[in-house]
Parts: sequence; structure tokens; C-alpha cells
Amino acid sequence: MILDEATSAADPENQVEIDKAIENLCKGKTVIIVAHRLGAIKICDRVAVVENHTITCCGTHEEVRKNNAYYRKAWSDYEQARAISYQLEGGNA
Repeated sequence: MILDEATSAADPENQVEIDKAIENLCKGKTVIIVAHRLGAIKICDRVAVVENHTITCCGTHEEVRKNNAYYRKAWSDYEQARAISYQLEGGNA
């Protein structure tokens, strides 16, 4: 099964539900997930990084994060963005 940007138009709340459904759907199957949203690849056994139309690194999330500067930077940016919180000026409104 190939999922190409399956959650690209989902809001964060629905992304969580879609991720759960995909995880259940994928059990015991080979699935290729194409995603720009890094959160979508958390469930993957192996990750392949595509740069300039070429696979430049392949392995587990940790292996690729360790060995590929592009992926390491992308993942760092993703984690920083996830940590951002907002509040309205002037207190609770």
C-alpha cells in the first residue's frame, strides 16, 4: 500500500485520529508513506530521506537522524515548532 501525503490537509486533531487508523491499517503489511509532515513517519520502521531526487539515507529514525544532516535539521525544526505555545495578550480571553 502507498500513502502519498495522506494527512497533508488534516488539522492537528484529525491528524491524530488518521495516524491511529493508518497504524491499525498497516499491521502486517508493507506500506510506503510519503510525507512532508514528520509526525506522520513516527510509526515507520524505516525512513528514507529524499534530497535532490535521490535517496540519500535509509534506516531507522534514530539511524537516519544520526547519519543525515538534512533529516536531523528537519527533525530539530519540527520539535521546536511543536514546542511553541501561544497566548493572547492581556491574559485569558
